[in-house]
Amino acid sequence: MPAGLTAATGMDALTHAIEAYTSINKNPVADGLALQAMRLIARHLPRAVAEPGDKVARGQMLIAANIAGLAFNSTGVGLVHAMAHVVGARHGVHHGTANSICLPHVIRFNADELGGCYRDVAEALGVDAARDLGDEMAGEAAAQAVAQLSARIKLPGRLRDVGVPEGDLEACAEGSLSDGAIVYNGKFAADKELVLGVYKNAF
Repeated sequence: MPAGLTAATGMDALTHAIEAYTSINKNPVADGLALQAMRLIARHLPRAVAEPGDKVARGQMLIAANIAGLAFNSTGVGLVHAMAHVVGARHGVHHGTANSICLPHVIRFNADELGGCYRDVAEALGVDAARDLGDEMAGEAAAQAVAQLSARIKLPGRLRDVGVPEGDLEACAEGSLSDGAIVYNGKFAADKELVLGVYKNAF
């Protein structure tokens, strides 16, 4: 695959892993798969994008995407996917790119309740001293690690960058409330104003 598609699909796999790990349906088997997928993606995705002929990096990404898929098959995903499905359908945004843009902002939204999970996520993504962080700081560290990885592989960072108009954010939020993925988000998100706030932060 070309670099842009490698990057976007890799971030889709990372979103699968992180949302599986923070789902209301999380479980020990899925947790192990999700954490290992995160480690592999953090280590190998940048090289798979930068060095398209590196079969080791691509092979490790193949494994990571597969086990992240196994993880979310038993847990569901969450608000990130509920947003990505809508902006993909309404504005033609590539699914992995939409996930990459929305993921850090959903992590921040969830951090006050799911910070313990995000401490593990931050550690899996290579954040030093993640064990020493409080819950909300762990969420911020995980969000920053995701955003930095996305920037490193040259994906856009904002919904405005991929053609989502500000005037459509409210309709997007409304659409996300009807997406099945939202019910598995680890923090209650079935409120239009809450979801709209995440959209505005991602814009």
